Amino acid sequence: MKDRKSHQEAYEKQNAWEYHIIWQLEEMKETLNQEQVIKQIKEKLIDVAKTSAITLKKLKIEENEIELILGADIQPNINKVIKGLQKRILHECKLKESKQPFLITTRSTKCAKEDIRIQKLIDTLVLGEYYDLDEGMTSSDLRGLKSYLSQRNIGTIEYNNQFFLVDREALDKMINLSCFECTRIHEYGCCCGSPCGLSFKNMKLFDQHMLAMEEAIKVIDIKQYKSLQANGGFMTANGLIKAYDGHCALLVQHEGIHKCIAHKYALDKQIPIYDLCPLSCLMYPLEIIELTTDKKKKVILLTSVVDEAFANQFGRWGSYASLEVELRCIHQEAHNAIFKAEDYRPVYEVNQGLLEHEFGEAIYRGIKKLY
Repeated sequence: MKDRKSHQEAYEKQNAWEYHIIWQLEEMKETLNQEQVIKQIKEKLIDVAKTSAITLKKLKIEENEIELILGADIQPNINKVIKGLQKRILHECKLKESKQPFLITTRSTKCAKEDIRIQKLIDTLVLGEYYDLDEGMTSSDLRGLKSYLSQRNIGTIEYNNQFFLVDREALDKMINLSCFECTRIHEYGCCCGSPCGLSFKNMKLFDQHMLAMEEAIKVIDIKQYKSLQANGGFMTANGLIKAYDGHCALLVQHEGIHKCIAHKYALDKQIPIYDLCPLSCLMYPLEIIELTTDKKKKVILLTSVVDEAFANQFGRWGSYASLEVELRCIHQEAHNAIFKAEDYRPVYEVNQGLLEHEFGEAIYRGIKKLY
């Protein structure tokens, strides 16, 4: 806790706006004069600082990349600044950019409504859909989400024509997903137990292995297997996972605890769980919402449903307050001998595998730069 407190205190001393830029280079020449590169960057920043009050907080050159952090107390036109730096540095230092685009992250000490660039983007949002689900937000919920985002401290990540909004506080919430211990006590809770939709991209692989998974259930629970057979298997005609005995048909009791047969099967067969299982069952309490602007630009929102008010109004799982579960997994203050205090980690760290699988290592690297 001491380290996290020091981390927060350091953040509070930062400029109102901070920009982290990483340029990937095709090949860093051995003859590259790093002092010359540093000089070029500083000279360009001197020109920019006259009108934008930007300061260079960090400059690092290693292997095939240039990394710098810029700070400002008055919000600059950062895209213009970066393009100017990029053109001058790469041209004058005779560097060749990699085919991989540069990574840009921004963070601020202010809420989104005070960030001109982010608030303008929020104002243009016309559509919201839950990632990996064929389910959209109502116009009323979208208006509420836009209002919510305006009050939040939002970081951004730009990479390879992808744009991410990161609800920094929500993604930094401390969680401890000791799932087996949870299901041992409660059988199932807010993140598992109820049937959910399966995305089109996972449906094909699921179909290929569905009969084998049914046979796996037969070995574990013959009664459940017979019931599934009598009712036509796991899936409905429109591709939804069915319920069995009040819970998801994929949930089976094995070795004294409840497990997802798809998850178990994927691990046993060395299939990436993110390719076979419904992501909604794997990401809790991470929430991912696909947003679209009036210009049809796609924006990905990364947040979490740790906060009950947000979960109730905007989360794909809905409210969990009415469930008779302890929710120690998302309440560090309720830690005990099983949910140990030292095992709690931020939402984004717990979901590193999912985030990298879906969006790539560069995006996860960008998320870490926001903290």
